[in-house]
Amino acid sequence: MNLAARLEPLSKELGTNVLGSDAMRKLSPEYAWRCLGLIDVRGFSKPVRIHQFLGVSDRLDTKTRQIQSQYHQVDQTLMSSDDQTVPVELMEQYIALHTEDKPVS
Repeated sequence: MNLAARLEPLSKELGTNVLGSDAMRKLSPEYAWRCLGLIDVRGFSKPVRIHQFLGVSDRLDTKTRQIQSQYHQVDQTLMSSDDQTVPVELMEQYIALHTEDKPVS
């Protein structure tokens, strides 16, 4: 079974329309994606980094751009910081501002 078939049920569970792998995101730079992290996928030996599709990059509304920017900041801090309290605080602030955001709520 391929990765897309494995991600489809996860997309529904997270309340998103489209999920993609890191490879898909890299092959489609004209689209905006938001990293949702690493997940264990049955049939794959290593965790897979997944991304939520947000839309065509140059057509995103102001709120979606803000969400993408803030979430990216949290993700980058999480990936580069040894002090894990910083990204946790940033994520808590993000969640408080964006309660409607299904994948992180």
